[in-house]
Amino acid sequence: MASLLAIALLAITAVSALTVRQSITPLSTSQIDYFTPYTYLASAGYCTAAQTLAWNCGTNCKANSDFKPVASGGDGSDVQYWYVGYSPSLDTVIVAHQGTDPAEILPLITDGDIVLTNLDPSLFPGISSDIEVHSGFKNAQASTATAVLSAVQTAMSKYESTDVTMVGHSLGAAISLLDSVYLPLHLPAGTSFKTIGYGLPRVGNQAFADYVDAHLHLTHINNEEDPIPTCPGMFLGFVHPAGEVHIQDSGEWSACPGQDNPSTQCIVGDVPYIWDGDESDHNGPYNGIEMGSELVTAQQNITFLTTSQIDFFTPYTWYASTAYCAPQQTAIWNCGANCDANPHFNPVASGGDGIEVQYWYVGYDPILQTVIVAHQGTIVNNVSAKEVLAAVERTMSQYNCTSVTIVGHSLGGAIALIDSVYLPLWLPQDISFTTITYGLPRVGNPAFAAYVDAHTNLTHVNNKYDPVPTVPPQFTGYAHPNGEVHIEEGDWAVCPDV
Repeated sequence: MASLLAIALLAITAVSALTVRQSITPLSTSQIDYFTPYTYLASAGYCTAAQTLAWNCGTNCKANSDFKPVASGGDGSDVQYWYVGYSPSLDTVIVAHQGTDPAEILPLITDGDIVLTNLDPSLFPGISSDIEVHSGFKNAQASTATAVLSAVQTAMSKYESTDVTMVGHSLGAAISLLDSVYLPLHLPAGTSFKTIGYGLPRVGNQAFADYVDAHLHLTHINNEEDPIPTCPGMFLGFVHPAGEVHIQDSGEWSACPGQDNPSTQCIVGDVPYIWDGDESDHNGPYNGIEMGSELVTAQQNITFLTTSQIDFFTPYTWYASTAYCAPQQTAIWNCGANCDANPHFNPVASGGDGIEVQYWYVGYDPILQTVIVAHQGTIVNNVSAKEVLAAVERTMSQYNCTSVTIVGHSLGGAIALIDSVYLPLWLPQDISFTTITYGLPRVGNPAFAAYVDAHTNLTHVNNKYDPVPTVPPQFTGYAHPNGEVHIEEGDWAVCPDV
């Protein structure tokens, strides 16, 4: 009797498995290509807020060149980057969230202490208390929810759109899925929504998955043996909604019906245990597109300065440091080691009081054959700007020099950078300018950074864990120009634009 029952159960299992396999269908080439612009939009979520607001983030932005950014935010650390805008070619408002490295997200979704919790009723009014989601994903979505909603409302109004598409990869896909539950609760009836996620981890419980299936239009695409979509484990009460598309090792894209389809053609069957997965599959490729590929390319293009190239900066470093000396010291070039390092320097003018106007000086270096302009640092004002200009003109005339080098550290670097925009507007066109700063904070918006890149010759050197170059934060609209050199464990790395 027992053996007959076992045979019967095996037969049922075989029929069930056969049914699952028969219901799986491959996507055609045109169906796969449909996702391409959304894949690039999801990948663009890895770009900084300043880059997406200017829609200047390399290949990811160029792939959707007609995109109209409306708002962006996040700092890429405590709050994932996000952006909202409108795609005329796709005729939809786009909401995108940054993902994360698989090594960073795995601890978050495999921790045995993972907590399923209810959604915040102030953000999700009327949602059943049966619905529970990952507490970490809930908090990540809540941190940007109201800003994203406001940006979507602005985009819909500005471009007269009634269609909203949420995209994201990895953690960004989880946040986008929660956004796709949140936004319809606050936007006008008649708005259509769809969500396209890549490498989506499980977000909520059975009730959540059922709600998504009943109310949303979700496609979640996973690649080969990516382990992220298999976490958190089903044994913890997490369930994937329907809408899976699984990319096979062969390159075939398979539409897997149902929730957590167990077929080996789908992620649950292909990666039955997390150790069967391969983290390198997480970023793609998704039809040839690697998520965050611009960042990877930039990292690969980083080069290191030689000893002689590093030594080139030494006299300018001393000049920047000398700006901390009082004007009466720099006027006679007598300020200890800072002045002794460049004993041949010929001072011409100096000023500032170190309080309302920080110290500055101008002079000529006969070895480097350049006029030196140095600032201690604070907000530049018209008085010091005009005094510096007059001193530079006098030095150029006195030493018959057509080269000007502007240096500064910290806030002095910020003034030096503004000087490098200011001085060329008032001096002869045949003058060559170089700007070298140390510990430079962000000074202006993306348009300012673009102007600097186009019109100045800037190198900004920062040291290891110095926090000053990271402020003001990018999500407030500030951007660094190109020209970064970063010192790490004695190596000087040239960091190209991302």
